[in-house]
Amino acid sequence: LENNELTGTLPSGLSKCTRLRELRLRSNLQLGGTIPPSYGDTLVELVVLYLDRMTLSGTIPTSFGKLTKLQDLQLYENDLGGPVP
Repeated sequence: LENNELTGTLPSGLSKCTRLRELRLRSNLQLGGTIPPSYGDTLVELVVLYLDRMTLSGTIPTSFGKLTKLQDLQLYENDLGGPVP
């Protein structure tokens, strides 16, 4: 779903995809809001997460500390602040 001109906010419903291993939403410049904390609670099979080049704001959810299988995380070119869990 990279570079598809998606708009709105990140859907919290994606957290129901508990077997998801890769989520690539990068370069959707009109997709923003905050990162749903439920992603870190339920997407524990994620190995790749690309949320860069978007309009995300807020902080990286502390629940991301549960993503122990995550090997590649891209969050640059957003307006995120705070510590990395």
